Amino acid sequence: MDRLTRWIFVFLFTVAVITGITILVFERVPVRTYGVKQYIWAGGIVPEDCGTGYHLGITGIHKWHLLDASTHFLEFVAADERQGVRPTETSKSLYPRHAGPEDLSTPVHDRYPALEIRNRDGNVVTIDISVPYQIIKGQAHRLVEDGLKSFYQERVKATVESVLREVLPEMSNDALIDLDKRLATSAKALEVLQQKLNQFHVRAEAVLIRRVAFPPEYEVKLQQKQLFTQKARLNQADTLKLVEVLRTGTIEKEIAAAEALSLAEWEKKTEMLRAEYGIQVATIQSEALQYSKKTRAEADAKSQVKIADGKLAIDKAEALLTQLRSEALSTAGGQIYVARQAAENLSMGRVTINSSDPRVPLVLDIHRFAEMLLGTPRASPTPQ
Repeated sequence: MDRLTRWIFVFLFTVAVITGITILVFERVPVRTYGVKQYIWAGGIVPEDCGTGYHLGITGIHKWHLLDASTHFLEFVAADERQGVRPTETSKSLYPRHAGPEDLSTPVHDRYPALEIRNRDGNVVTIDISVPYQIIKGQAHRLVEDGLKSFYQERVKATVESVLREVLPEMSNDALIDLDKRLATSAKALEVLQQKLNQFHVRAEAVLIRRVAFPPEYEVKLQQKQLFTQKARLNQADTLKLVEVLRTGTIEKEIAAAEALSLAEWEKKTEMLRAEYGIQVATIQSEALQYSKKTRAEADAKSQVKIADGKLAIDKAEALLTQLRSEALSTAGGQIYVARQAAENLSMGRVTINSSDPRVPLVLDIHRFAEMLLGTPRASPTPQ
């Protein structure tokens, strides 16, 4: 045998030994299960509830009790259905290590025939009831220690049935068909039931009344009564409807009247405000017109004064211009200027001069000639 083969055998042997030791030394507690460990030879029940996982449990020294930790359903129903009870597994070895539920895929349903009770009114009533319960957390080891592991469910069933047969007959026919009263009775039954279930280390979660059935002849009368009740409620509802219709009509009329009154008041206020604001606007317009006329009159007066002042200034300037022109033209230079202007403006087509006339000056005497044409005597030259 070569070295590699020897190492392979050694490895496989080691794995087998470790696996065997693990199986012999540790115990697996499944999901939704309480594990309770017990010493086989001495020590009794360990006061501890082991949860899901692996725990120390040596074969030949320890024994394990597995209890279902999920919710159980105890049902009293009229339907004849198969009970959903989980099988239990017990070790067949010389030294059994555990015993408890094996199939944890579905909750437990213990179904029994529906309860038949005689209520306070003397009627035999068939009631379907469901009571969910479960082992109190942390008390599974006490349940095993009290020796109740194998038959605590039967004890719970007997206790539940006893309490229900004690509490439910107190209900009258009307209480059985009234939801609020049924819920109150269920709460009372749950309170009484829990006090008695504590000795079995379980806790009831609810008492659910699922169905109530009276005898056939009473069912017919009850249906008729319910029909009459519904008709009475329908008539009452119709009456309330008519009342509401009348009230609604009255309210609508009141609203319409209030609306009309409010509209009239608003129109009145609007007209008053319109008249008031119209007067104010007319007053403002009158004042504005008066102010405009006054301002325009003052402006026209000032304009006329300014125009008159301007015309006076123009007249004075023209008079001064005339005076100055007269003074300027009265001088010798002025006369020459006037003569020159006259000569420039003189336009003669043809002039015939009689040279034989002694009054006609010579052409060479320009000044004399101009005096004759213009009719202005020539000033005698100033002696130098």
